[in-house]
Amino acid sequence: MASRAHRATIAAVHSEANLLALECFETTRLGDTTGLAHVPVERIVDEFPGYHAKVSTASQPFAARAAWIEEQTPEGPRHEIWLRPEDSAAGKRFSMAHELGHFMLKQHLGVIDRILTQAGGQMSREVLAERISDEFASLLLLPAPMLKSQFDVLRAERDGLLYLEQFAARKGVSLTMLAKRLSQVFRPGPKGWFFVTADFDVARTQGVGFALRVRTRVCPARYYLPTNQRLTSLGLGCVAARFEEMRPFSSEEWCAEALMQLRSVWRRVKVDCEGVSKKYATRSGYSYLALFGRIKSEI
Repeated sequence: MASRAHRATIAAVHSEANLLALECFETTRLGDTTGLAHVPVERIVDEFPGYHAKVSTASQPFAARAAWIEEQTPEGPRHEIWLRPEDSAAGKRFSMAHELGHFMLKQHLGVIDRILTQAGGQMSREVLAERISDEFASLLLLPAPMLKSQFDVLRAERDGLLYLEQFAARKGVSLTMLAKRLSQVFRPGPKGWFFVTADFDVARTQGVGFALRVRTRVCPARYYLPTNQRLTSLGLGCVAARFEEMRPFSSEEWCAEALMQLRSVWRRVKVDCEGVSKKYATRSGYSYLALFGRIKSEI
């Protein structure tokens, strides 16, 4: 369970990142995002005052998710964002927004100081800068007014994972980011369905490589799945094992088994579920699991 100080820090990160995202929309004259088909992040990084970043894709893979270079010229600072060639289109959009977040933090030096005061020195300035830039990117690419006006909660219950995939593709974001923002915007959560993503790229176990962990979840208010927890520690060890064994990247044959184990995790509420699961591979070499379930009845 996260400590009170940690929860306060996460809340402060979200609040400060949201203010930066709102300022970004106002500065670039996007303003009301309610009817926006998708956020033109390429245009934003090009037109943002003082930034005007050129975006390039590296010819060879590199370790960092992206690189932001600032070069002093006689005409003033010149900015360039280098993206990894192996990343998906959604990953590149996220990286552009993330690097813009770093630039905005340089213009608002008091942001990190304010959060450090609330965190009691639990996080370094570097870690906080990454957390804020990540949060800023998700808030910029999926603003709350857009989600509230365009995401159809009832259609998600009806069409499930297919609708979530299509919506994420239209907005140019990953399923993981969509799930995160849905959990933030639609509180206390949907009533008739749940959606969970899990992957290996969250935290490293001690000496045994990567563990499959919950990355994001959108669940009804009475259910709880903590993020960054290993599936094995949640009683979902069989799901993790089958995930690693699967060769095809889509499967429904073990979905019933996964849902059965989720019922045992949510043992305080007897729930009847049905759903689909799918395994995805990304161009950068990572895989992740998406599990969607409909709640047909509660006893």
